[in-house]
This record gives sequence, structure tokens and C-alpha cells, in this order.
Amino acid sequence: MLNLIGRTLASELDLRQLTQKITDLATQLTHADVGAFSYRAEAGPGERPRLYTLAGVPPEAVAGFPELLETPLFRATLAGSGPVRSGDIHSDPRFESDPRFEKTPAGGGMADLRSYLAVPVVSRHGEVLGGLFFASSKPGVFTAQDEEIASGIAAQSGVAIDNARLFENAVRAQRELQTSNEELVTANRELEQFAYVASHDLQEPLRMVNSYTQLLLRRFGPALNDPDAAEFASYITSGVQHMQLLIHDLLTYSKVIHSDALEPGSEVDLNACLRQVLAMLQETISEPGAAVIAEPLPVVNGDASQFEQVLQNLISNALKYRSAGVPPEVRISAARTGNEWVVAVRDNGIGFDMQYAERIFGLFKRLHKADYPGTGIGLAICKRIVERCRGRMWAVSEPGQGSTFYFSLPA
Repeated sequence: MLNLIGRTLASELDLRQLTQKITDLATQLTHADVGAFSYRAEAGPGERPRLYTLAGVPPEAVAGFPELLETPLFRATLAGSGPVRSGDIHSDPRFESDPRFEKTPAGGGMADLRSYLAVPVVSRHGEVLGGLFFASSKPGVFTAQDEEIASGIAAQSGVAIDNARLFENAVRAQRELQTSNEELVTANRELEQFAYVASHDLQEPLRMVNSYTQLLLRRFGPALNDPDAAEFASYITSGVQHMQLLIHDLLTYSKVIHSDALEPGSEVDLNACLRQVLAMLQETISEPGAAVIAEPLPVVNGDASQFEQVLQNLISNALKYRSAGVPPEVRISAARTGNEWVVAVRDNGIGFDMQYAERIFGLFKRLHKADYPGTGIGLAICKRIVERCRGRMWAVSEPGQGSTFYFSLPA
């Protein structure tokens, strides 16, 4: 019977409905007139345990019950000291000494009740969750077997209540996480929109700074008769050009992160993308005598212009961060791994320490700011493009031994 009760209780995860089932079942099986469950675990610090569920009588019939929970007898059960059974509560010496039993009005507490049975409900971890209390208007109703049944139900109840509380906590945490995620998505969307608008609006003032600097030099340069004027102007122009490049990359990044995940159907031949990139980088490749060796690449789902951007950035970085005195060599390959293609761009450059393997994909994260030009946005753009196509991007490197940048795409 207890196994059947355990399965019945285990199937209920709503705490209020579960405790009502517990109270109803236990009241019926112990032949009690009144059954009640007091949930101690819900009471806050300094608060009295309260009546949680009731069976056999309406709530107004036990109006004095919360006060009785503070008596030594009831506190013993709520402290987990074990079952308490009395054949006649009014002639039991354990009750006579407490005036609160006498003051409880008829129909509002123990005045009309004789037999009494109480068992603590304890969790699987030993926490006293509350107590089951039973009473009957007739004396001598509860037997040792009833006490055993009530104790068995209490044990099953402790496990079931534990599960229900875990479920409630999980549901609550999921709701809070969903709310946090929604707030985060909204905040990110607003931040992305701000970055796009700010970057777009900054371009015109920079163009004006650059134009008027050149105009000042042409018009007043000879009159200034100062050799430093041209140098100062070149600093301004260089700074403006760097800002324009930074804004261009920010706009590119903003456009990429504003785009949704790509839907199936846009097939792209990465070989064609690579040919286009090598044509654009022809001068950059030939200047240091670099060699770019490419194996056949797959056809994947995505946007051709964005894959060209990824390949251009990775090859440009391989040429930029080359080892001194060593002709750059870039090898591009692809391999099928399960349900995805993994493309590798390997170089023989200066490499980097693996502790920075995640950092380099962040916005404005550069490892060699003083020695190499750049904005620190290129790899962040590449990573976002690949993730937009439901792929991943990562790097493996060792200082002085070159680097390999990988990106995976669904096959």
C-alpha cells in the first residue's frame, strides 16, 4: 500500500496539490475525523508554522490551530522528535498543563476532539519540513498500526515534497533566467543600434577634419614657415584615417550582428571566394614574397561576400604577423568531420600564447598594439559571421611557431 501511495505522491509536482493529497490520504487511512499538515519549511525566521492543508472539516473549524502549534506538544512534532499518539487528549497529562488548550473555543480547536496522532515529515536530507496531525471526536481511535501507517506516509511525503520543491525552484529559476535573457537581448539590441548610429554619424565630422586639415596646409602652409606644421598635419591625417578605419569596421560588425541566422539554401563555393580574395590581396602577397597554398575547399551554406571577408581577414593577418626574415607561407585546407566542414588557415608567423586564444576574438582585443596596425575588430567580425552560419571559430598557436585559425560550418 505504501509503495502505491509513494508512486501516487511522486507523480504530483505541484506543492499545494501534493500536500493536500498527503493530508487527504493519511486522514482516510488513519480513520481520523480531522487531518492537517503544517508546513514548517515555509515559515520565515521568527514566524510561526502555519496550517497548510486540511481534511475533514472547513478551515473555520480549526481557527485556533496556529496558536496550538506553539505548545510544547506540537513543537515536539515540528522539531522532528518522533510520532505522538494519545487515546484521549483531554485526560492526557501532557496536555493538561497548557492553558491554551482550555482557552481554545469549542469548534475552534481541540475542545471537541479526543484521539490525537501526530508524525513529523522529514526530507531525505534530514530537514523537518512540517508535521501531519490527526484527531477524532472519539477516544481510543488511533492504534499502533495507524501510527505506523502515518509514519510511512510521512516518510513518502518527505521525498515527494523534496521533489516538488526542487521542481518549483527549477521552474522559478527558469522563469528568472528567461526574464534575464529577454532583458539581455533587449539591452544588446539597443547597444548594437547605438553602435551603428554612433559609428554612422561619426563619419561626416571625421571627413570634415581631414578635408579642412588639407585645406589649411594648402592655403597657409607656406605662410607658416614652420617645418613642424606638415608633421603635425600628418599626425592629424593619420589619426583621422585610423578613426575612419575603426568606424568602418564597427559598422561592418554592427551589420553582421544585426543580421539573423542564415536560412538554408544559400550555397557558396569557398574556392570561388578564395580566388576573389587572392586577387584582391595580390600586391600584399607578392610584396614580402609570400606563398599561399590552398587545397580544395567545400561548398557550404552562407553569404559569399561575408566568407570572402573571413578569408581576407585571416590571410591578411597571416601576412601581417609574419616572422622577421622568413618568407610568409599560408596554407588553407578543409576536412569533413561528422556533420561539419572544418576549414584551417595555417601560417608560419610569430604565433601567440594560448592563454590569449579566446581574447583575440573579442572587440578591440589586440596582442601587438605598438608593432602592428589594426583596429582589433577583424577577428570579432569573422567569428560573428561564422556563428551566424551556425558554425564555430577558434585558434591554436605557439609563440614563434605560427598559428592555425579554424572555422567550422555545417556540411
